[in-house]
Amino acid sequence: MGGIGKTTLARKAYDHLPIRYHFDILAWVTISQEFRYKNVLLEALHCISKQTDDSFNAKDYDKMDDSNLAGLLKKDSHEMSLLSAENGWRLLCDKVFGPKYDHPPELEEIGKEIVQKRQGLPLTISVIEGHLSKVARTLEGWKDVARTLSEIIANILESISKLQNLQTLICGSYPYNITLPRKIWMMKNLRCIRLEGSSYLPSPRAESLVTGLPNLEEFSILCYNSCTNEVFSGIPNLKRLIIQAPFNIEEFTHQLLDMSRLTKLEAFKLYESPFLGLSIQRFGFPTSLRRLSLTWCCYFYWADLTSTLIMLPNLEEFKLKRSRSLSHEWRLSDKDEFKSLKLLLLSGGGPSCWEASSDNFPNLKRLVLKNCWFLQKIPADFGEICTLESIEYVIAALPLRILQERLYKNKRTWEIISLMSTFITVAVSFSSLEKVLGFFTLLITSYL
Repeated sequence: MGGIGKTTLARKAYDHLPIRYHFDILAWVTISQEFRYKNVLLEALHCISKQTDDSFNAKDYDKMDDSNLAGLLKKDSHEMSLLSAENGWRLLCDKVFGPKYDHPPELEEIGKEIVQKRQGLPLTISVIEGHLSKVARTLEGWKDVARTLSEIIANILESISKLQNLQTLICGSYPYNITLPRKIWMMKNLRCIRLEGSSYLPSPRAESLVTGLPNLEEFSILCYNSCTNEVFSGIPNLKRLIIQAPFNIEEFTHQLLDMSRLTKLEAFKLYESPFLGLSIQRFGFPTSLRRLSLTWCCYFYWADLTSTLIMLPNLEEFKLKRSRSLSHEWRLSDKDEFKSLKLLLLSGGGPSCWEASSDNFPNLKRLVLKNCWFLQKIPADFGEICTLESIEYVIAALPLRILQERLYKNKRTWEIISLMSTFITVAVSFSSLEKVLGFFTLLITSYL
């Protein structure tokens, strides 16, 4: 519709001095009722080239096809950077106290602390400014705002949920136990949600128009208490999931973690609380799982772990970290076969006695053992695993002199990969795996 002032408004914005001062390059492009995208792009490039030292001329741009023009734009695109702590503090002062930065000195320390926790994100600083403007300009008033940052971030997320075309949501550096807004279920185009802290996702069943998040493929970190059938039903195409159990046992709900309906899930990590002692039988994993990592799992039995893992035919990587078992022996029968497992990592709290054969791990390529203090020896039959390429053994630092003496006496080839103040990693290269197993037994014996 002509004559309503579109051009006038655009010209006023274009000629506005603060705007012109803010941008290094300005381009004026006229768009008619009928236009071609390429012509508009060319006109913008011609205008920009006149204000820069661009070696291209108008004819160079005209000769380019659409793909070359798109590549040129990508090449010359501007990468947005976050505010530094000092600039963030200046922005906050400008919004709260005005451009003269006339602020009480006692507020500077708490103010910079609030800005630093937001890691230079202008949107969150602007939201916090609105809250600071409503409280008394006293040290106690600003401390109250600092303590309620979780609620403030929730309000930000409530605003973000209005972005219906958003595909990736990444929020970092905020307190744990954030409750996501229920309206997030309306963001149909979301593909990735990556949150630094454990976040609660409310059930979608209260929204009558909700059909779930059909495009969501990654979610981290989700609070254990959010893992209900209703929530999992709303994210049917999820491929990667990280879950955090609450550290406070009073906040824990004792429902089963049934993920069987997540039929496309490929990677799963669980950070359990060492105080809860969840049974491994409490989890229901989908058979599509390829990578599984469990941290701080306590009070489980190796037999229960075995019966759970052998039901995952596609599992290629399994990592068990800082976990403690109620049993000390991991005995595998001939029927216990980890058909697809290629990487096995045990970090702390491994078994003291491990009885297994090459048939249990027919495709194992890499075995990593970190601080498995009580493991007496690796099963001797592992020398028959034809796919096994490396065994990595990491222990708290042994005196290097003792290690050298032991290795010299046995005339074994060895290589120190890394030696740090608290850890030593030993990678052993032998002509046969039988010697590797013998070396491992020797190393453990020498240490104990």
